[in-house]
Amino acid sequence: MSRRRPVETIVHWVLIGLTVVMMAMATRDAWNRIGRPWPGFPVMENMLVGVAGVDRMGLSPFDVVRAVNGRLVTSTPELQAEIERHPPGTTMHYLLVRNGQLLEDDIPTRVNTLRNFKRFLLENLMPGVIGVALAAIVLRLQSVTPSTRLFVVFSLQWAIINV
Repeated sequence: MSRRRPVETIVHWVLIGLTVVMMAMATRDAWNRIGRPWPGFPVMENMLVGVAGVDRMGLSPFDVVRAVNGRLVTSTPELQAEIERHPPGTTMHYLLVRNGQLLEDDIPTRVNTLRNFKRFLLENLMPGVIGVALAAIVLRLQSVTPSTRLFVVFSLQWAIINV
């Protein structure tokens, strides 16, 4: 049993390291999006409208994007390609699904700015860093117990969801 604890501790540190790498990649991606057009509202990989506060442009969280400008889109790269075909500020016509009902909305595209990146740092990255830091501190100060395992897993999950 004493052999299991060091291995388990190493696994926890590896998970913390992987989470930090993922956070760095997300930050680099957010930086690289500066100057690029975006829909004007957050869209997750599964084509759901994100939960982010004021940037939803009147859409509800978890609306599903089905088409833009009459073209069916099934992935965020397809949506991004359609948006990049037009100059920033172009009003795009979206077909959405909300609670099983079809909904149409016209929303202008916007350009990602340094302000958007700073907002990402404050609203997403900082809570993630706090989650990873708490996991590392508890792992360093506590022996590996069921409660420590649970805390580390929840802290890293919190960090990943935020970032």
